[in-house]
Amino acid sequence: MSQLVMRVLSLSLSGTLIGIVIMCICPVTKRFFSKKWNYYIWLLVVFRLLIPISFGPALLDMKSLIIPNRVTDLDRIDQIHTTVNLSVQDVKDNPTTKLDTTIVSQTVSDHNKVVGQYDWSKGLSIFVLVASYIWGIGVFIALLVRMWGYFRFRGYVQKRSVTIISTDILCLVNGLCSRMGLYSVPKICESDAVSGPVTIGLLQPVILLPKKEFELVELQMILHHELVHVVRKDLWYKWGYQLLLCIHWFNPFLYVIGRRINKDCELSCDEVLISQFTDNGKQLYGNVLLDAAQNSIHYGRSVFSTMFLDQKKDLKERLCGIRQYRKQTRLRILSSIGTFVLVLLLTICSNVEISAKEISFFADRATANKVSSENQIDNDDDRYKTWPDPSKEAWKVYDDDQLLAGEDIQYQWSAYSYKGGGHKIEASKFRLYGSYTIVVVYVPKDIEVWIGSSFELVKGNFKIVHIGPDNSVVTIDDTGKNIWQKVTMKEGRNVIKIVGQEAKIEDLSIDYRDLKEKDFEKIYYSEQEEYMSQIADLVERGMTIDKDKVVENLYYLEEEDVSELLRVLLEQGISLNADELFNFLMYSDSTLSCQYLLDAVENGNIEPLDADTLSALIPYMEGEGECVVEMMKALPIEQFYEVFEENIVYLNDDEIEECLTNYLKAGGTLLRSQIAQIGIYLNKDLLYKLDIE
Repeated sequence: MSQLVMRVLSLSLSGTLIGIVIMCICPVTKRFFSKKWNYYIWLLVVFRLLIPISFGPALLDMKSLIIPNRVTDLDRIDQIHTTVNLSVQDVKDNPTTKLDTTIVSQTVSDHNKVVGQYDWSKGLSIFVLVASYIWGIGVFIALLVRMWGYFRFRGYVQKRSVTIISTDILCLVNGLCSRMGLYSVPKICESDAVSGPVTIGLLQPVILLPKKEFELVELQMILHHELVHVVRKDLWYKWGYQLLLCIHWFNPFLYVIGRRINKDCELSCDEVLISQFTDNGKQLYGNVLLDAAQNSIHYGRSVFSTMFLDQKKDLKERLCGIRQYRKQTRLRILSSIGTFVLVLLLTICSNVEISAKEISFFADRATANKVSSENQIDNDDDRYKTWPDPSKEAWKVYDDDQLLAGEDIQYQWSAYSYKGGGHKIEASKFRLYGSYTIVVVYVPKDIEVWIGSSFELVKGNFKIVHIGPDNSVVTIDDTGKNIWQKVTMKEGRNVIKIVGQEAKIEDLSIDYRDLKEKDFEKIYYSEQEEYMSQIADLVERGMTIDKDKVVENLYYLEEEDVSELLRVLLEQGISLNADELFNFLMYSDSTLSCQYLLDAVENGNIEPLDADTLSALIPYMEGEGECVVEMMKALPIEQFYEVFEENIVYLNDDEIEECLTNYLKAGGTLLRSQIAQIGIYLNKDLLYKLDIE
C-alpha cells in the first residue's frame, strides 16, 4: 500500500510540474497558437499523471522516505547486547583479562544510534501507513461524490426533458452530422432543467436544449457547437480527467488545471465554428453567446457534461477569442509543433521520484553516505572545471577586507538541501566562490550576540565574518568545529557574511537565533531586501538608483510599498517602459498604482502613455476601468480607436459609452465597418444614443 501511495505522489508531483510549465508558457501560446493546441496540450499532464514510467532522470529525487526493516533492527540491537555481555563475561571468567572499554564504548554508541534511528523510522513508517489509508478513503469518497453528482444530474434532467420531434430541427441535425462525418446522430431533447445547451452521455450522447424559441440560424450555431464536442469525444476527455482527479484528490493544482481544460475546451470549439463564419456570422455567434449569458441560471450542472456557456465570467475571454481570431500561418503552425515536441520530451523524459524502501539500518550507511557525497563532489567538479582567474575580485574577496566590507561579489553559489531564512541556515552541501550576506542588522546601541556554526571543509577556504559599522572585519569561524562565538556589534550597520575561495562545504549550519528583532532597529536577510526597503527614500533624496535592479527585486516589498515606490518614481519624472510598468502592476496594489499613474499623467510629471504601452497594460488593469478610460481619453485622437477596439472587452457598458462619446466630441468618426467590428459589445441603448442602430 505504501509503495502505491509513493507512486501516486510521484506521479502527482510530476504532473504538477508539467502543468506549471504549460501554465508558464500559456500567455504566449494563447496569443500565437490555435485554441485547439492550447486545449490538447493538457493531455500531456494526463499522460504524466497516468503513466508511471520515465525515460530520463528525475526532475526531483526524493528517496529519503525509508521504511525500516523492524526484524533486522531488533536483531542488530540483540547483537549489540550480546557483544557487551560477552565482553563483561570474559572479564569475569578471566580476571587477568582487561576489559576493552573502547570496544564497549563504541558498541554502546552503536546501540544508541540504532535505537535512535529505529525510533525515528518507526514514526515515519506509521505516518506513511496512516497516509496510505487516508489516501484510499479519499479516493473512495471523491469517486462516490462524482458518481452521485453525475447520476443525480442525469436523473434530474431526464425527468424534465422531452424528445424533440420537429422536422426542421431533425433535418438540421442530420445535415450537420452528415457534413461532419458523424454517422450516429445524437438524440435531441428539450428540457426546462437547463438554462443553456448541454451535452451528456458517453456512449449515447444527448443534446439538451432549454425550453425557448430559437431562430433557425441561432439554433444551427448552437447545435453545430455541441456536435463538435460529440465528434471530438470531449466528454471522454473530461471523464478521464475527473477519474484521475479522484486518484489525485489531494493535489489542489490539478483542480486549477481541470478548470482550465474546461475553458480551453469551449474556446477551441468556438474556434472550429468561427473559422467557417463570415464577419457577420462571427458577430451573430457573439450575440448567441451574449444571449446564453443573459439566460444562464444553471439549474443543475455536472463535470461530466459539456455546456454551451459554463460560467458568465468566461464570456469575456470567448468574445475576445472571436474578435481576435486569425488563421494560423505556416510559421505559427511550425512553432506550435516545435513547442509541443519540446513539452512532450520534457514530459516523457523527466519525473519526480519518491520511493519508500524497506532496508536495514544496520547496513553501513556511513559508507554509503560517504560514497554519495564523493560522487556529488565529483559531479560538481565536472560542472565547474574552469574557475575564474585568481586576479579577479571573486578570488580576492576572501583576503581583501576592503572588498569584503562592500557589496557581495560572487562567481558561484550553489547548495543542496538548503534551508534558509529565519534565524538559521543549513545545507548538506554548499559551494561558494565569493561573498554572500546572511543578515544585516541596524543596532541602536552596542550589544553582544552569540553566533553558532559548524561545517566540514572539503576543499578550498571558507569563513564566516562580522563586518562592523566602520567596515572592520572580524572572523567568527573558519574551522567549522561546532563552536559558538560571541560577537560584539557596535551601534550602526552590522553585517554577517560568509566568504569562500573555491570552497566546498558539507553539513553547513549557521545559527544566529540570538538576533532578536526587539533588540534591533531593523533586520534584513539579504542586501537586496535592505536596498529595496530604502529605495523610496533614496529616490526622494535625489540619489542615483539602478532602475533595473529595483524592478528585478520588487517582490521584496509589500504591495502598498511597491505602489508608493511607483508614486515616488513618477513624481520624480523617471520614465518607465511597458515591461517595467507591468512589473509594478504585478507586485503592487493595482488600484493605487493605476491612480498614481493617472495622476502623474494629469499633473504632467510623465508623458501620456503611448498606444502600444497602454494596450499592453490594460489587460492587467482589470477592475480599474475608470483609470483606463481616462488614459484612453488622453491618447491622440488618431490613436484612440485602435486601442479602444483592441481593449473594449475589458470595459463595461458605461465605460464604453464614455469613451465613445468623448471620441466623437473630439472630432472622431465611426464608420459602419467599425461598428460591425465592435457591435457585439454595444448595447441597444448606446446604439440608439449614437444614432447608429
